[in-house]
Amino acid sequence: MFRKKRGINLSHDQQGFIYFTCLTYREQTDEVQRKILNLCTDVAGEYYQALFDVLTTHKSIVEISLNHSVSESNLYRFRKKFYESWR
Repeated sequence: MFRKKRGINLSHDQQGFIYFTCLTYREQTDEVQRKILNLCTDVAGEYYQALFDVLTTHKSIVEISLNHSVSESNLYRFRKKFYESWR
């Protein structure tokens, strides 16, 4: 179930669209897949793979943080910037 993320300045519907688009990454067109990867790279730089995991899997932030050696606060910040950069 999707819940609106506090602190992200988008409506529930906009957040839901981005959330489900990313979660269904493998079913998306090549264009949408490139958009997601490019935005992850632009937002998170060297930690793009960690952000990609946050957006496209059901893994917890804690697990991803430990696997990629990036702080949880950075992952939350990256996710917020990703959502607010989506156009």
